[in-house]
Amino acid sequence: MKGHGVPRVSATRTWRGSRRRNPREGAVVARVLLVVGILSLGLALVAGSLFIQRGLKPPWYEPGNPGGTLPTPAADSALFETWMGRSRDPHAEYGYAFEAVSFPTEGDDVLRGWYIPATSADRAIVTAHGCGTDRRGLLKILPILHEAGYHVLMFDAREHGVSDGNGRGCSAGVREHRDILAAIEFLVHERDITEVALVGASQGASAVLMAAPQSDTVRALVVESPFVDLQTLLEDGGVPGWLAGPLASATLLSQRGARVLSPIERARQIEVPTLVMHGGRDRTVPPRHGKAVYDALGSVEKELWMPEDAHHVHLYNLEPQAYAERLRAFLESHFPIPSAPKGSESTDSRRSSMPAAVDATTKKE
Repeated sequence: MKGHGVPRVSATRTWRGSRRRNPREGAVVARVLLVVGILSLGLALVAGSLFIQRGLKPPWYEPGNPGGTLPTPAADSALFETWMGRSRDPHAEYGYAFEAVSFPTEGDDVLRGWYIPATSADRAIVTAHGCGTDRRGLLKILPILHEAGYHVLMFDAREHGVSDGNGRGCSAGVREHRDILAAIEFLVHERDITEVALVGASQGASAVLMAAPQSDTVRALVVESPFVDLQTLLEDGGVPGWLAGPLASATLLSQRGARVLSPIERARQIEVPTLVMHGGRDRTVPPRHGKAVYDALGSVEKELWMPEDAHHVHLYNLEPQAYAERLRAFLESHFPIPSAPKGSESTDSRRSSMPAAVDATTKKE
């Protein structure tokens, strides 16, 4: 019996011995897991940063040419197709007289654009283009605005077109909305404009939402394909939610926008009439962004138009007549031009007889 008991005791000791772990081995495993976790996070951040940079500098983005001439896009490019071939100035495209203007924005940078005068005494429309394009992004709808009687200011945001910049790309509306406010100030102080409507597309639409509550001069908004905020846009692009938040915050911080309210947050503060338009087949900024902006608007007078087959900023391309009718009806209803007394003629009305292009530069004092 004793002989049978010995193996059992020995086996038990052997089994217990196999369960023991060297404390040093546990510490090594913990360190390895920590290093792997840090490397994984680092790789994720690098990949996310590259994704962000691609978004801030999309494939069609070209660094601006401050004070130079606007580049001519290739006839077979996506940009040319989006613009419907409208890549020259207002006179070359439509025969409209215009002024080449420049005015200051924050940091002593200079913005440049076109001022197209019309018959209105004191009402103007400011257009805001999307990321990676320039003032010509909305040139295709200029006849709708001009022939309705509004003065129109079309300008290049910083880092775009011929406005000042050093190739930093877009900033998710942070710099761009400040440029819109600078454009409004130019109209108020240099053109005696008292009321303004803002029309923006893509990032320009989001920048319009961010700027509007900060100006008492704004009376109406038209936003096409806006995004609600950078984090949601990143998530729609495939960035995991746990990473999209920190990346969005880091990006805004780098653009001095850590305390800047997002488009959806600003939308809740907007009380002026607003027309939201978004394509049902938009893959760049999914249509749920436009619907969310519409729902969030503080304005009682708001409209939503979402053509089912339209792609990103291609609503006019797809349905030009329906687009024009809707835009005209909205402006006539919510931003009408007061009837001028018979026989009167506004200063800017007389400017329409000026030469095709006049340079007017406003320097910061």
